[in-house]
Amino acid sequence: MKSILFSGIYAGVLIGMAGWINLAAGKGIPGALLFSVGLLLVCYQQLHLFTGKAGTCPTTLDGTKMLTLTLVGNIIGTALMASVSQLAQPQPDVAAIVASRLSDTPLSILAKAVGCGMLMEFAVWGFREKKTTLLIFLCVPAFILAGMYHSIADAYYYFCGTELWATNLMWVYPLTVVGNFLGCNVRRVLTTTL
Repeated sequence: MKSILFSGIYAGVLIGMAGWINLAAGKGIPGALLFSVGLLLVCYQQLHLFTGKAGTCPTTLDGTKMLTLTLVGNIIGTALMASVSQLAQPQPDVAAIVASRLSDTPLSILAKAVGCGMLMEFAVWGFREKKTTLLIFLCVPAFILAGMYHSIADAYYYFCGTELWATNLMWVYPLTVVGNFLGCNVRRVLTTTL
């Protein structure tokens, strides 16, 4: 289980780095496309990323433990990368991202998180099963440009904007995690029932 936690931390660092790149590139299409580097590195190194494991995690106690450790590791990794990126280059655009999350409605947050989870599952499935990176370079920019919520990328943004934290973040973030989990499992549910 310790190796899962460390793998999760490493994955969180890489997704945090992708968030840093996205902000530094000025968001938009270049930043969204370059964000793909984070997921690509996670996949090549077979690391534990919450949105990469949620759709294939066994529905057992051990599977739940693995997914929980993965999420905790990812959050720790994003916190580490946020600390590094803030020392090197404070992220001015993060305030708008955090404010948009905090002012959103619960149903909108859930819908955006489900959509992101679906795209991430297809991206990882394409890499794992079809041996292609094409879906990574399509699905990652798609979720960013559509304004969908990725729980691990959002953790990085929240840590970069710690002065912006508010009590409603305590329900926004868990709702994003739940939405991502549900979205990641859409493909599995539909392919097993069809």
